[in-house]
Amino acid sequence: MKKLFFIVLCLLIARIAMADIVYLTDGTILTGKISEKHADYIIIETEDETLEIQKEDIDHFNYSKKKSKRSEASDLYKFTLWGGYANFKMDDVNNNINLDAREGRDLGIDISADQVKNGYVVGLDIGLKINPSVYIGPRIEYLIPDNGRIIAGSYNNAATQTFKYSLLAIMAGGSYTCELSNELSLIGKLYIGYGLANTDYMYEAWGYDMGYKGDGSGMVTDISFGVEYPIARQSKIGLDLGYRLAKISKMTYSEDNWFWGSKEGDTIKGFYNNDLSVDFSGLFLNIGMNLFF
Repeated sequence: MKKLFFIVLCLLIARIAMADIVYLTDGTILTGKISEKHADYIIIETEDETLEIQKEDIDHFNYSKKKSKRSEASDLYKFTLWGGYANFKMDDVNNNINLDAREGRDLGIDISADQVKNGYVVGLDIGLKINPSVYIGPRIEYLIPDNGRIIAGSYNNAATQTFKYSLLAIMAGGSYTCELSNELSLIGKLYIGYGLANTDYMYEAWGYDMGYKGDGSGMVTDISFGVEYPIARQSKIGLDLGYRLAKISKMTYSEDNWFWGSKEGDTIKGFYNNDLSVDFSGLFLNIGMNLFF
């Protein structure tokens, strides 16, 4: 009998030693396994149920000697898929459009012109948790400005110039999160990297079309501030407002073009034969979905 009692006692002690213990502010003690640990709450699995305990209700907790791998890995990685609206400086591009349109008007031609001002941006951030507030990792984003356009002449007898631009940026950086409440968080982000720009110019008139393609590259920096709000156990929705620095100082032809008398690698020139820069800098407003693993 004593031997049986000793065995049961050893098993009970071992079970308690292998359990996680959560001490609540109201004096309650929960014993089980902490399966998930988040910035504002934890998930503990007891014998009878699975509980979600808010951080404000926890006095402290002790992990078992053999902490669950799932608990260790909770929130280790953060994936953010985002997209939004952006504006673009494009000073040289828009000045070139205006000068070209004005020259046509001076010749008495009916001209309408659309500048390159606004557009869209989509991206993906991958973060590795450094501490409860900081994630670092890569960012990939794609910028798609609205097309610039010059239309000369009437609808049935018009010549159209279309200016298309895009930028693919690959960056590295991170985010810092500050809790405003149990659910709402303020987040700041900084990313620096390199951008690859493309342009596609097309001239269409009287059933014919001709054009050229070009490319360029340069440094890109994104800085933003925003808020995040949880919508599920391992996901949050976020809203960011920020500014991007991304001026491509020179674009070159990506192929030979007999019509324009250009060769691959030649610099694309503006109205006054100046190097035509393409400036993707500007404000952006993004909404994103954050997933934690």
